[in-house]
Formats: sequence, structure tokens, C-alpha cells
Amino acid sequence: NKPKNGSVIVNSDGDVKLALHDGTYCAEKAYEDSEITITTKTVEECIGSTLPTDEIEKNYFVNNVNDDGWTEETSEKNFYNNDNNVRVGYASSYRSLWVKWNNIDIPKGSIVKSAKIKFKSSDSPSGDMDQYTKTILYFNNVGNAVAPLNFDDMENKNKTTNNVTWEMPETIGNTWYESPDISALVQEVINRSDWQSGNALMLLHTRHPDITCCEFNDRTFKSYETGAENAPQLIITYSPQ
Repeated sequence: NKPKNGSVIVNSDGDVKLALHDGTYCAEKAYEDSEITITTKTVEECIGSTLPTDEIEKNYFVNNVNDDGWTEETSEKNFYNNDNNVRVGYASSYRSLWVKWNNIDIPKGSIVKSAKIKFKSSDSPSGDMDQYTKTILYFNNVGNAVAPLNFDDMENKNKTTNNVTWEMPETIGNTWYESPDISALVQEVINRSDWQSGNALMLLHTRHPDITCCEFNDRTFKSYETGAENAPQLIITYSPQ
């Protein structure tokens, strides 16, 4: 019988995987096999089994002393790019942070399946640990991010249209915390015409407008200066197209 449903997938190595279904029988060939297997799988079982399995997960680390830091909204416009911590929220002033990851080897046109950031809390977290603090995650909306040089540079960085609200929980010292999914932010940047594999991505993490003066609930995390193993991490799972 003639096939009524089917799919063909070619992975990054050029290997072919296919499945055909004629309404009764399923014919399948795996990437590494030359033989075709005939079964009585349903259409869903047959065609669904050929969905791409070559998703790639990458973990990126800060690798430069000036690639993470934080700012304070004061009259002095305080700017810290060599501190042992990065901070966000409010504690006597509004605080925002940035983190840049270099050499992001994700090809243009890839589909981002998931993405998240991991922060390691400082040894002695500050603020009111009995309540959540509300923050917003953006990425710098440029094809190849550059770390800010001063307070105004940080404030004027172009942000992605997409953003994610993170109600950050109370923190315990020296503990890792994961952000909500930020795949839409990463996808927005790598979809840019000037993006290419090997460029840099940068997080712009700010306090939420709902956080008002005198709510002492900022969050303090370790930076690259305490060791690369403690610095914020970016984990991305994507499918090359």
C-alpha cells in the first residue's frame, strides 16, 4: 500500500531516520540502521517515534572578571564589576545585576527548547529572607553582548521584548537557585540577523516595579571573583535546524 503518513529526519551527522505508515503497517529505519523494520504500530506510535532526539544541552560559565556585576540607584550611581557578589532587589537602594557569557556556540536558526540560569547564594545572604523578592529577567538585545563600563551604560542597555518575572524565594547561604525558564529571551537574541555562533549573551536582571522603597528584600549571589565554579551559570537546551 502507498504511505499515508511519514517523516524523514536528517541529524547533524547526515544520518537519516525515517518512518512511513500506510494505515495498517509502520515501516521504520533508525539513524544507525540500514534495515527497515515493519510493525503494526499506530500512526502516532510510528510517526511520533521519529521526532528529533538530537537535542543538545550546553552549560556556560562566566570566564572574565568584569563579566558579572551590579549597580545601585543612588545619587553616586554606584557600579561594581569586581565585587565578590552580585545583587538584585532593594536594600537601602534599588539594585540590578548583569551576567555575560562568552562563546555561546549555538547556530543561528536553532530552536531553544529550554533555558535557565543558576545562581549560588552568598555565604551570608542579606535582606528579609522571610518573603519573596520580585525581579525581572531580560537579555541584552544585541547580536554580541558587551559588558557595561559604568552605571549609565548598564541602564541604557537595550533589553529584549520578552522578559520573565522571577519571584525569588528566601535563600540559604552557599546554595544554588534556578531561574524560571528563559528560553524566549535566548530565542529572541539568536533569531537576530546579527547573531552568530560564538557570540556572547548577557542577562540584565532588575528589580520589579512592584518592589518599592524600604522593602529590604534583595538577593545576594556569588560572582566570578569568588571562583569560576561559583559564578552564575547559563544552561541551554536547543535543537539545531
